[in-house]
Amino acid sequence: MRTGSIFVKVLFECKYCHAKLTVEDSQRVVLCNYCGTEQALPCGLALPDRASQFERANQHRQNGDFDRAMEIYNKILDKNANDAEAYWSLLLCRFGVVYVKDAGGYKPTINRMQRTSILADEDYRAACKHADAEQREIYMREAGKINDIQRRYLQIVESERPFDVFICFKDEPKGKAFGQDFYNLLTSRGYRVFFSAATLKSLAGEEYEPYIYAALQSARVMIVIATGAENVNSPWVKNEWQRFLLLMREDKGRLLIPAVSGMRPEELPAVVRGNIELEDGEWAVAQRWFEQALNANPRSGEAYLGLFLIGQQCTDLDALAQKLTQPAGDAELREACAAASEWIRQVAGRYPEMDGQAIEALFAFDRTYKSAASAGERAIARAEQAFSDLKFVRAKRFAPEMKKRELENAEARVLDALEKRVDSERLADEARSKGVRAAYRAHLEAAAKKAAEWAEQQRRQQPVLDKQRFRE
Repeated sequence: MRTGSIFVKVLFECKYCHAKLTVEDSQRVVLCNYCGTEQALPCGLALPDRASQFERANQHRQNGDFDRAMEIYNKILDKNANDAEAYWSLLLCRFGVVYVKDAGGYKPTINRMQRTSILADEDYRAACKHADAEQREIYMREAGKINDIQRRYLQIVESERPFDVFICFKDEPKGKAFGQDFYNLLTSRGYRVFFSAATLKSLAGEEYEPYIYAALQSARVMIVIATGAENVNSPWVKNEWQRFLLLMREDKGRLLIPAVSGMRPEELPAVVRGNIELEDGEWAVAQRWFEQALNANPRSGEAYLGLFLIGQQCTDLDALAQKLTQPAGDAELREACAAASEWIRQVAGRYPEMDGQAIEALFAFDRTYKSAASAGERAIARAEQAFSDLKFVRAKRFAPEMKKRELENAEARVLDALEKRVDSERLADEARSKGVRAAYRAHLEAAAKKAAEWAEQQRRQQPVLDKQRFRE
């Protein structure tokens, strides 16, 4: 935005040291005078609330509340789908990237480890696509650093022994003591237990993630220490149990156990209670919890997903996929071709002495076949209807980016599987139809031949019949 030919100057908070910088709305890159960090800038900073939106989202991300930050970045992209910095910021949230002060400035740390390289991420590609040359150089440089961390973390992950139990807790006296009791009990019984106060005590905070990620991937059980609603919902605790919930949806053998102390069970996050009841197929109880979660947060994608699964009578996405890929009803009868009525009429016209019923009986033929594709086509229509359900649409809309992709992939897998099966069944149907058409043609030819033979026989018999009548 300009006033005459002068660019408007705005205040924007450095996303590293949080100092207020004066920038022009046309700038795409700025060097912070306070911390010396070069950083890309968003588009349209002079627009009402744009700078404050980015600042709020950046603060949420730095505090580890990645889901809330992603909601804001997505809203920004709804208004401007060409904002490179918004795509880059979404990418940082997906990988849980927080910058920490180091001797040489600020360095990235990863708190949501992914096996897929950051360089292959679609938001990274979108950020580079919409960036100018200076911004792109920054993104590529920072992505290279994060990719190096990823590779180092994956080496650690591959070398870690699997854990049996993951204890998730807020690092405060009561929760830590409660978790320690579980840790002592379970380790004394031979279980390998991840308890960060013991497992990670020799590491610096920014080095925790590969060990947390490895433990989340391998643990069959998570115990969530619930000493207060604010503790269970604190960003770093929530980051752990939310990731475990995603793993539970992929693996029914995993179990999440809330260990409640000093709070009522109903104070547990409603979405956690809902998922526990959903696993057990307690549809009505689960529905109450998910509805309660939506009363507290009308943009809870997890709650909308829970309600959608309840409506489908499925405990998880795997059960949904199994249900939706089943054939919908029996194979229906379809006609391979239309009746050759005009041809039959012409043949019948040659033999007027044949009555209509005799002609109809002679040329009658079952031109139908059982269509294997029909049940599959109905299954596609059923699946498309299910995925257009408003609850599923909202689940995708409000879900964290990683969960949104999981839902989109689940939908695509179901529809792709059905379409491939139907394509195969259509080929089989065509072969059946072709066989029926060939048999019909052969039948028509045979029937026409019989009609000719019958007429010929009638002609031969006619003189004899005439003589008989004459004598009579």
